[in-house]
Amino acid sequence: MSTDDLKGRSVLLAGCGDIGTGLGERLRARGARVVGLRRHPENLPDGFEKMAADLADPTSLSVLGGQRFDHVVVTLTPTAYTDEAYAQAYVDGLANLLRALDTAPGCLYFVSSTSVYHQDDHKWVDETSPTEPTIFSGIRTLEAEKLVAGCGHPFVNVRFSGIYGPGRTRLLDQVREGKACGPQDRLYTNRIHRLDGIGFLEHLILMGERGDDRHDLYLATDSHSATMWDVQSWLASKLGQDPFQLKTGPVPGRTSKRCRNGRLRDSGYQLIHPDFMSGYAELLQD
Repeated sequence: MSTDDLKGRSVLLAGCGDIGTGLGERLRARGARVVGLRRHPENLPDGFEKMAADLADPTSLSVLGGQRFDHVVVTLTPTAYTDEAYAQAYVDGLANLLRALDTAPGCLYFVSSTSVYHQDDHKWVDETSPTEPTIFSGIRTLEAEKLVAGCGHPFVNVRFSGIYGPGRTRLLDQVREGKACGPQDRLYTNRIHRLDGIGFLEHLILMGERGDDRHDLYLATDSHSATMWDVQSWLASKLGQDPFQLKTGPVPGRTSKRCRNGRLRDSGYQLIHPDFMSGYAELLQD
């Protein structure tokens, strides 16, 4: 990919982990100035402008003073799976960033999560479904969405389902270890390949550049919600294992809902991996 359709445009990637870095590489190839902001930016790719700052430390964000960005993409990673860590990243850290942007950005994109949905009865959810989370991760993520929506800048919240791909092989590793949920457990899961997560964010930015109509909320997931057993048994068969010889047991802390991606598809984005079979087949080949 090499084009100049973002030449002269400036993008801030706040958090700039795996998804942000992958997105930044794509935007640089389109001619954008890409600024990666995180606590330790020294390992970011060549060509990124590297900013060292901690969103939890407002004073460190003074490096943003006076700068204006056409697009700001926020991808946050809590330091631990605790309410305190989620509040620090998704609420306090995000609020600090919004205050530090003293020159209004063209658009703010926040990578949210389907954890904001409370539904646990196998039903379908989309962007219009109610969100009443009871688990701290969903509660804090929904708080962050509301901060973004109330920031006074143009914004898009993007609720990602479970991201998988290179370096994100937890489910595949479990099957390799001979573990699975049972076929009797009707536990639906939803996922999106890393490349599609990056690709859809790039797509939204390009839509903004063209002035296309966009929603301010999207659910980013593939086109095939499946049960955990469907995925694990398929993976086992591809690994040459008998799915019914896997050690099965309950999966603690998992909800069961099915996520629709109609709004994503209606935007014109074409999924690279529209189902888990496509994405995992590539992983297994690699």
